[in-house]
Amino acid sequence: MPISKANPIEFWSINDKTYNERMAEESFGFVNPKPYIHQWQCDDPIKHQVSNIPDISKDYVMIMKDRNGSMIDFIKPTKSLVSGSAVSLSFPNSTFIATLAPWTQHGNGSFQETWAWISNGVIKSDGSLHGDNFRDSYYLKVLRPDGYSFGWPPGDYTIRFIGNNHSTGTQRDQLFCSMFASDDGFVTLSPLLVSSANQAFGAMDFSISFTLADYWLELGFGFSIGAPGNVAIIEINSATLTTAPSSETFAAYDFNFTGNDISTPLCGQLVQFFINESNGGTLDEETLDITLDVISDADNKYKSDFHSFAKEVAVDNNNGSQLLYFKSQKNYAGLNYPTDENYFALRVPCKFFLERISELSSSIDLTSEAIDTATYQKFQKWLQFTNLPMYILNKIQMALKHSIKGSLVIDGVEWSSQQEAFNRNQPSGDIRFAEQSADIWLTQKDNNLRNII
Repeated sequence: MPISKANPIEFWSINDKTYNERMAEESFGFVNPKPYIHQWQCDDPIKHQVSNIPDISKDYVMIMKDRNGSMIDFIKPTKSLVSGSAVSLSFPNSTFIATLAPWTQHGNGSFQETWAWISNGVIKSDGSLHGDNFRDSYYLKVLRPDGYSFGWPPGDYTIRFIGNNHSTGTQRDQLFCSMFASDDGFVTLSPLLVSSANQAFGAMDFSISFTLADYWLELGFGFSIGAPGNVAIIEINSATLTTAPSSETFAAYDFNFTGNDISTPLCGQLVQFFINESNGGTLDEETLDITLDVISDADNKYKSDFHSFAKEVAVDNNNGSQLLYFKSQKNYAGLNYPTDENYFALRVPCKFFLERISELSSSIDLTSEAIDTATYQKFQKWLQFTNLPMYILNKIQMALKHSIKGSLVIDGVEWSSQQEAFNRNQPSGDIRFAEQSADIWLTQKDNNLRNII
């Protein structure tokens, strides 16, 4: 259950420590470590998204509890099925340069021969090292290389193998390759029921095509030869994924609410949020307590720090308060688009008042005078943040970059971060503080002026 860090509410795995829990228990030598309570107005539109690829049939629930641990309410999300690009679907180190890694292997040493890296572009499984009982290679397997923990997506695949068959025995020309998939390191094998044709003695260049019906964590292959008395000796120069799915379908779950929407309004309360997988049916406080507190598996259970809800967020000499509205036309920062078309909204303490005009001009120099030829003026406003946790500044920075092929709205006006830097610094330059400050000049999108000859 991936939860993007760009979401307005920060979540941690149920068994991990939140920011405030770490500040309370692990001061790390910081000066005056203190908790951070995120503030919301009761009518702020809060949208939070959970995404899921491996099993789009799942559902989730967001639970709200008060400062005493009693349940306030729970809500369920709106579910959208979205098709996105299947990126980075290629075998890593397909030509085995310098090492066999990140490929790993699994097998039974009593009748299967291991793989060894010989040189750049050559790996070998040599059954002759152990005699005619070794007619099979170990399974060579690999994870999806782009960090997606749910594995290789459903769809059509073709793998091309180039190498050599050096096997011995009367059936040395009956060497064949089979494809396998597994979710547990090949301890439990799922044959893909597809094998190559028998490969003749000598050079090999062949392809295997197959279809995955579900996600699999690892893909792999193994070689076998005929009856006892034959020995499998295989060299592989490359194993290349030539065909792979171009897209994959995932589910996006959008929670939308305000503090006033809840059956017991959140106004005036400190609220802690939980997200966990829902098994369907009616959820009550007893069921939620069992789900959250007794079951130790944290894969699909997350918690936030406390958030406060008030009719108006207090302001002072250092900070006002603004809602940053943001959405994109394409997937960005782990958030999936398009879903329900609602903006995400992040309320932050800040200053957003000082203005300037940024100007670019050009001119030409004549013999007796200089002539201005063009000017381009941009209306800008200074967005400043003081003493915020780094994870909040990370959220702000990701929200601002939604202006690229997307929309960033503050005070009903659309803004762009353009080429301006998001400047961070420690308060008074002291690295002993757990908080940071930051600022950026934003450019109004629809208020640029241009004058040319």
